[in-house]
Amino acid sequence: RISSLTSPGLPPEIDPSKLRKIAGQELTPRSIDKAKSALLNALQNDGYACPEIAISADSVSGELVARTVTGGLRTIDQITPPRLDKTDPRILRRYEAFKIGQRFDMRLLALTSERILTDSLFVSSYYDVDCSSSGLRITQKTVEGKPRLYQMGVGFDSEDYTIAKVQWKDARIDGRGSSLAGTLYASYRRQSAEASMREYLSASSRFYLRPRLDFDRENQVQYETVNAEASVLAASSWDGESLRAEAAVGPARQYIRTLRGPGPDNDTFLVLRTQWSLLDHLFEYYAGEPRRGWRASLETVSRADALDSSFTAHNISAHGEHLWNVGNYDPPLLVAGTRWWLATTYVDRRSAAQSGLGPDMRFYMGGDANFRGAPLKGLPNDDAGFLTAAYDGLELRMGDIIARGLQPLVFVDAAMGGREDAHLDPDVYWAPGAGLRWALPVGSIRATASRGMIWRRETALPPLYRPHWQFFVSFGREF
Repeated sequence: RISSLTSPGLPPEIDPSKLRKIAGQELTPRSIDKAKSALLNALQNDGYACPEIAISADSVSGELVARTVTGGLRTIDQITPPRLDKTDPRILRRYEAFKIGQRFDMRLLALTSERILTDSLFVSSYYDVDCSSSGLRITQKTVEGKPRLYQMGVGFDSEDYTIAKVQWKDARIDGRGSSLAGTLYASYRRQSAEASMREYLSASSRFYLRPRLDFDRENQVQYETVNAEASVLAASSWDGESLRAEAAVGPARQYIRTLRGPGPDNDTFLVLRTQWSLLDHLFEYYAGEPRRGWRASLETVSRADALDSSFTAHNISAHGEHLWNVGNYDPPLLVAGTRWWLATTYVDRRSAAQSGLGPDMRFYMGGDANFRGAPLKGLPNDDAGFLTAAYDGLELRMGDIIARGLQPLVFVDAAMGGREDAHLDPDVYWAPGAGLRWALPVGSIRATASRGMIWRRETALPPLYRPHWQFFVSFGREF
């Protein structure tokens, strides 16, 4: 068996003892290749694009010694674009997760290719990195394929029960990479239909217009509504060396019909939407197997009585997430994470908040997405909802240590709510719990159990929550 892996030629920032699943393995040509690949990835992720590694093994002691020539730090100086038949190759620049001239990182090239595939632009995309005596040469390779994509899926979770989704997309309706998409979604709690478009103004630009039509019916415990919206947002994105920023702003025409719960019987009005987000590149890269990085976003929805509305209201919501690879092992031993959410709705007249404000501008917590000590949208336990809400969750998950990809986790969630804008009531709702994540090739299954509790800091106010045990099972959701 392999007892250790050492490499005297490695840069000081790369520690081979942090590379897991090497020591303890059977000493075979395959395990030696695996150790070499792990070292190669560590070097290429840290700027050494062209390392040379030779590993020798002692069959008696089990020691592996890697003699490494790093080849020096390299930068991404130039990308040779692919040849495309019907599409302007400049559209590929909008997917780049790096800046020309920055330090080489193989993960950023892989992330760029993953963005292209996720957007269904091409059926294959990758970068060929060639190291020769003349220097580093990076060539982008793609396979165009047909632009139309059809997807169907079914699933199940303990909140929405049976879920079905059908999606159609034409990813290249013109040479600028504009797209058209339609989605149908159905579950016990929610049914929706959506048609949207991305119209890029030029092939070299990240700026685009996003017209969208949306129909949505929700049947939650606290309310039942039918909503429709037509919107046109102007949007763009930007990538730095380590961050991605996205922004969108534009008007929308909303229709809401309340079948049960708070809100107007029928109402149509104009709103202004804004969406802002910041995303760490490594958070995006490891999205399928979360381990590090962060993201944060801010969304606003505003309606004004001077613009086709019976009252003025501003809905402001900010949320974020941060993950840490404890000890920086690869693959991780432990992953720690926190996620938070802070939101409020300002209304110019209190009477409007009671009768004219729909559930989409009220806040209901509970469910696998935030406070896991209550059922889906079960906090508060009445249909009035909150006008201000705050949530924070802490989680510690074991890495890939147990066989078959099973990963135990522990967590604690805390939440507060308020019946008025920009004000939180004193009571604190919290829920310690534990669960299990099962990593599968098609996604992850998460099951959690938690005990919801309430810290009564103001006994004069009526309690809005009954402590109890809460269980969740979900497929595909990550912390």
